[in-house]
Amino acid sequence: MAGNVISAASRLTTPLCDTTGQGAGSTVSLQVRDGGDAVRDAVQESGQGREKPDFRHEALLYTDTDQLQASVSEFIREGLCAEESVLVAVRADTEELLRADLGAEADAVRFLELNGVGRNPARIIPMLRSWLEEQAGRRLCRGVCEPMAPDRDTSELAEYRRHESLLNLAFVGLPAWRLLCPYDVTELDHGDIASVLGDHSVVAGATNPDYRPPSPATVLAGTLPTPPRAHHQVPFDMESISSVRTLVASEASRAGLTEDGVQDLVLATHEVMVNSIDHGGGKGVLLLWRDPKGFVCEVRDSGVLTDPLAGRRKPTTKQRRGRGLWIVNQVCDLVQLRSSPATGTVVRVMVFP
Repeated sequence: MAGNVISAASRLTTPLCDTTGQGAGSTVSLQVRDGGDAVRDAVQESGQGREKPDFRHEALLYTDTDQLQASVSEFIREGLCAEESVLVAVRADTEELLRADLGAEADAVRFLELNGVGRNPARIIPMLRSWLEEQAGRRLCRGVCEPMAPDRDTSELAEYRRHESLLNLAFVGLPAWRLLCPYDVTELDHGDIASVLGDHSVVAGATNPDYRPPSPATVLAGTLPTPPRAHHQVPFDMESISSVRTLVASEASRAGLTEDGVQDLVLATHEVMVNSIDHGGGKGVLLLWRDPKGFVCEVRDSGVLTDPLAGRRKPTTKQRRGRGLWIVNQVCDLVQLRSSPATGTVVRVMVFP
């Protein structure tokens, strides 16, 4: 598989890691997908004379750690030389590589260990927005965010891909800034690379014709993997919500969650069930089961969510409603949300031991 991935990546007509900046205004021809589409046709030209987006979402496709270190360090140094604020949220091993290369220059960079911030990828956008607000009016900004790690399972990787798409909606209308997302192509299959290309407007420093601007409905749509046969299924409404919380606490404790983990899961499940009662027809269905990584609760209802960033905006101190999904994202290790008129809304939450 790795050989096929590298072969696909090598068909970029500019180098994978172009750090010269010379290609920033040109179009890169990417042949990972067959055939043309509307996005490809719309960006055949360099883009000169058109309004540039406020948010420049860039992908770095690399094949070894030397390439990662050199390319990301160059991106960071370019920002420091321009007196920009630089944030780097990466895995611990990547941070070690970058600090070794940057030396004393690393002191001017804000580093965050991504496993702490981004265990649940739904927390990353609020983190980035908070950092941007801290810099507001003072200087330009750029960041590096490592979106995936080898230890993520299928469900986690699906949410990281969804997060990458949501990034393109989260910063519309905000001050211009750049975010570089490094991907090790030896860890990706052909479909993964196509997804990366679809979510990033810039690759190898050049306009990416395979970029697919997301729509809210598209990001929210889709289905989740079928729950295992060994699961509980319980209908609920306002009268039964208390007894259902008790069931969640009992089953999560039996599954080995810590006391704090049980409390977090009960709180998250309660918030989602209340949302179902308020916005999903006054009732819903709860499914719960053990997972190799932890314990899962899934809430289904007939309502339709239209805001793809729900739960990813920090509530204001004056905000009286709309905090439920924010709370869920803060206390859970993984949250998966899908919604459409055809399927209703499904919210799946997981807490790890």
